[in-house]
Amino acid sequence: MVNQSVDELNVCPNPSCRQRLPPGGNFCTRCGTALRRDRASGSQIGAIFGPPLDLGALQAQVKTRTPDQMADDVRQSNADPTDVLAWADILQDFARAEDHAIAVYSVGLHELEEHPERRAPDTNLMGAWVRLFQLLCLKGRTEEAIKAYFKAAAHGYEDPRGRVVVASQLHAVGHFAEALDILKPVFGWEGHQGRVAELPPELVTLARQLMAELLRLVASSPTTDTLARLSWFYDDALNPIPEALPNLAFSEVQRKGVDLETIKSLKCAVIFQASPDRKVWYVGFYDRTDPWTTGQSGDMGRFMIWFYVDPGTGSLRGFDVRR
Repeated sequence: MVNQSVDELNVCPNPSCRQRLPPGGNFCTRCGTALRRDRASGSQIGAIFGPPLDLGALQAQVKTRTPDQMADDVRQSNADPTDVLAWADILQDFARAEDHAIAVYSVGLHELEEHPERRAPDTNLMGAWVRLFQLLCLKGRTEEAIKAYFKAAAHGYEDPRGRVVVASQLHAVGHFAEALDILKPVFGWEGHQGRVAELPPELVTLARQLMAELLRLVASSPTTDTLARLSWFYDDALNPIPEALPNLAFSEVQRKGVDLETIKSLKCAVIFQASPDRKVWYVGFYDRTDPWTTGQSGDMGRFMIWFYVDPGTGSLRGFDVRR
């Protein structure tokens, strides 16, 4: 890695530009040149980003290389990860290649998480996670966007607009209680100073509607209740029972398509059997306290859950609802 003073890092390295930049910038806002740390990198992809930036060659790369292929090119270049974040900025701001930018941000951020010692003094991790979060939202990649938001928050991101957006993303995937917790500070709940005034008018309307909807959903959903409240029946030979089975939240079951009325009617659970390797557990759920009162053969209850468990740790790998 080439040693450079802070002053050098804050001046565009393009000899024909030399624009002075504020601390923390990843590329020149005048000419688009990346602020490279690793001058020794002779990779083709590195040469395109400069200095100076070859925008024509970059646009050709975007047309001929998929986002995954460009990500592979970046990995193979072994470029400084802070440079890689600058390249992602350029892809977004100059080439308007959002999918390629997402792929390249992901490469740079992953490298910095795996090797934090490669972080430069002016690497703007929070800014990179925020930009990735915004792009993922734009592309409808909800689960990934949520993860990127919390990464940004861990680096100090605190913006009421971001809270509203990620709350809407959490709402979209059914995480109502978590979405409500994210949104409450915007409205000054639980001792926080309200920040509604910082939102643009259209976002205020969305935030108020979302808040009302989340309050209704949380109030009507057993989000903090788990299967542990039921009476459990099973053969002693099945012990020890993985704690992941009764600790499954009713809200997770609801997301698998079981309606709230059915969930509220449940009284007990019966573990019928486990696979010989204890990886799959077969459980029936009943709306009565004694599952055998009907005397009907083959009565498996209102529905069954097949639990997929890691036999080593006892953790839940997944589950399916069977009717």
